Amino acid sequence: MAYGPRAMSMEFLTGAQVAGYGCFDGVPSRADLERFFLLDDADKDLIGDRRGDHNRLGFVLQATTVRYVGRFLEDPLDVPWAVVEYLAGQLGIADASCVKRYTDRAMTAYEHSWQIRQAYGFRVFDDAAVTAESRQFLDGRAWTHAEGPSTLFTHAVGWLRRARVLLPGITMLIRLVATVREAAAERMHATLAAAAAGVDPALPQRLRVSLTVPPGARFSEMESWRRAPTRVSGPGLVQALDRAADLAGLGVRAADCSAVPPNRVAALARYGLVSKAPTLAALAEPRRTATLLARSPGIWTRSRSMMRWICSRC
Repeated sequence: MAYGPRAMSMEFLTGAQVAGYGCFDGVPSRADLERFFLLDDADKDLIGDRRGDHNRLGFVLQATTVRYVGRFLEDPLDVPWAVVEYLAGQLGIADASCVKRYTDRAMTAYEHSWQIRQAYGFRVFDDAAVTAESRQFLDGRAWTHAEGPSTLFTHAVGWLRRARVLLPGITMLIRLVATVREAAAERMHATLAAAAAGVDPALPQRLRVSLTVPPGARFSEMESWRRAPTRVSGPGLVQALDRAADLAGLGVRAADCSAVPPNRVAALARYGLVSKAPTLAALAEPRRTATLLARSPGIWTRSRSMMRWICSRC
């Protein structure tokens, strides 16, 4: 039987995530064998009096495989041989190789998968109610956590497994994760931009103007705000005070950003603080205004720290 990791990457997924999605990527550990492949009374009752050891073994192989990998395999026998032997031992089948006859009749495995789905309550991702539930979970997760797409994908798989939903094609789940993250980002940007306008309708434009380089200057206003004074001196302190006054005059600290989870605002602020003015200027609205608003308190805090540092040394 051939099995193994799919040595490929798919957009934002790691090779390990691709390899382990809905298939065996190696021999299960002893702990996993006991957790997913140990047959209980309900499993044995479901087998019933099926004719032939190959059918009995093939049936439980599908039933336990779907518990372990989250979906039925196109080839029910594409599993590590150690799993087959572990199940055969529990069924008292001396010759585990008899399972190779399980796929002689193509419809047998298909019919068994339907019986297993009904008996254990597995649902399909294409069901409208299931799709709505999974979207609701991902929407909530993407909105409240500042995490990358790879991590969100892992949580999506975990939710589907817990909800007994058969894993869809990997491309379908990738698209859903990407769509949900994009929607959460757009919601955040729109909410923060609205918060900026709520303080002063002219604030968004004022923030955008701060990215331009004034005539005769070397840096944009926004860039100068985040630069440290070159010397510890009286003029340096005055410069720091002027920056703090400019930032205070913007009124960004009055913007109510409470509608957005703090960790998401913090992540956006970190991106804004490490990005150069031309990069920020190239952002589309409302992402640009949202990023400038999120990063401004960080610049304000940095400016106050500069003042205290200069004062301690003057």
